Order: sequence, then structure tokens, then C-alpha cells
Amino acid sequence: MPLACWINLLPFKFNIAKRCPYIIKIIHFETLPTKNDKRIFHPMAISFYGLIVGLCTFLIIGLFHPLVIKGYYYYGLKVRVWFAVAGVITALGSLLIPADTTIGLVLSIICGVISFSCFWSIHEVTEQRHRVLRGWFPAGPGHTKGKKPN
Repeated sequence: MPLACWINLLPFKFNIAKRCPYIIKIIHFETLPTKNDKRIFHPMAISFYGLIVGLCTFLIIGLFHPLVIKGYYYYGLKVRVWFAVAGVITALGSLLIPADTTIGLVLSIICGVISFSCFWSIHEVTEQRHRVLRGWFPAGPGHTKGKKPN
């Protein structure tokens, strides 16, 4: 509902032009329809693409937590190279996917989210090493107790 519709619903007289003169130039105001109004009012179009991208981002971040833990458990710090390569590939994919359609734009955004999740996972693998050294997580096969893991 546009801002003017909410202002018209207020119980007191609110002169927005007097109080906020610069907003009038920026925001397009609409009024509430009256009984005698013959104009056609179209319902607002609802877009679910923002929710889809948000849900995918949530799932991607949730997926990368166990990937970091298991990757470090089995492969040690070598998994950072895999995250770097995957991050560069998905960053290039994000740049090269044509965003002229809505689906292309959503896929490009999701590739960008995966890319930066990969780059952040490089940092998290190093943090996982410190968590293992503190004893918060078990050392994987090939890791020795007395030595720093590779």
C-alpha cells in the first residue's frame, strides 16, 4: 500500500507536503479509491524471487558448515584449495550467466552466494583447525594428537 494510503487512514490531518517537501518529489503518491471513483485499480503483483534467493542463501550457508567440518576432518588444510577453485568457478559463472531474464538473474545471484560462501569457507577451515587443536572437534584420520594437523 503506498505511503499516501496510510497517511489518509490516519485519524488526524497530516500535511506531508508541508512537513516533508522533498519526499513529494521522490515518491509517487496514490490515493485510496472512493465510492464514486471510476478509475481502475490493479492489484499489486507479488514477486517470490526475493524469498527464493533468501531461502537458497539460507540453505547454502547451512550446507557449507558441515562441508567445512567434514572437509577438514578428512583432508586437512588441503580442502582450502578446493574451496578456492570452487569459489573462482562459481564467481565466473555468476559473471557469465546472462541476467536478461528473471531466472538468469536469480541463478547469477545464487552462484554469487555460493562463490562467497566458498571464499568464506577458506577462512573457516583455518578456524576449524584451531577448534580441533582446542579439542572442540575430533581430529580426523591422518591427524596426530601431539602434532598440529596439516
